[in-house]
Amino acid sequence: MGGTAAAKVSHRRKPHELGITSRRPVRVGILHGRAGAAEDVVAKSLYFKYLHLNSNTHPPLTPARPSAILHSCPACPRIQQQAICYHLYNRSINRYRLFEDERDFAGFRQIIGRYKHRCACLVYHWALMPNHYHLLIRLTFPMLRPFAAGIQQSYAQYHHRCHGTCGVLWQGRYQTRAVEEDLCLTRWGRYIERNPVRAGLAEFAWDWRHSSAGFYVLGRADALTDLDVQFAPGDLDAARRAEYSAMLQDNDEQRWVKEQSGLAIGSTRFFGSLEAEAGHRRRRRGRPAKADAGISV
Repeated sequence: MGGTAAAKVSHRRKPHELGITSRRPVRVGILHGRAGAAEDVVAKSLYFKYLHLNSNTHPPLTPARPSAILHSCPACPRIQQQAICYHLYNRSINRYRLFEDERDFAGFRQIIGRYKHRCACLVYHWALMPNHYHLLIRLTFPMLRPFAAGIQQSYAQYHHRCHGTCGVLWQGRYQTRAVEEDLCLTRWGRYIERNPVRAGLAEFAWDWRHSSAGFYVLGRADALTDLDVQFAPGDLDAARRAEYSAMLQDNDEQRWVKEQSGLAIGSTRFFGSLEAEAGHRRRRRGRPAKADAGISV
């Protein structure tokens, strides 16, 4: 018995043999080739790798290279392609109320605006709901993760500080769907702006002050919305605003939205371009999507 225990102990690897100096996660920088954009990602803690290597259920292992440990994370990186529009959305854990009052709505808008300039993104359409948010953004560089993770982490810290809460605030990782700019951008943007109407929070989309509908219908400045590419500068006159408000109430357009499914919204040519640039097919995992793929209250 004692000999067996001694044998097990002899196979253990010391932390310094694996290049581990502390139990804190190690920050590594990954440089993306396009546009020289850099992201910082938090790798798995080397300490947990140390525990895994010393498990009694595994045979003796040779010391792993630090690079092999860093690249052993099970989570696959998301596809982030530049010059593409994304529908970005997420919900609070257990549908907890994210925004308690007007101050919280304004605070999240300020956070979005700060990261929008920091990551060089354009925000075409958006809607903030009591327990989730929708953003339709355009990437100038492949900087989706710093933007999405940044706004969520910053608002979680803001919420904990202002309301005395703690723990997890968001349901999970942010969700994204690529949107074709030429054909579907404006139609999908109106779908986002109709969220308050579907939830029964407003009679008309432009009555909800926490969305971009007021910008396009009433000309209400919000210091966040960038003009949709379908409109030329100075082209959003009274006639175009009336046309936009009519389209917000178009039932045919709402039926078109319900027919969309998958990881991207657009034509077959758009899907092909995404696959060609990514190098593989973009497939949706899990059960088939429901008729309405959006998050509802």
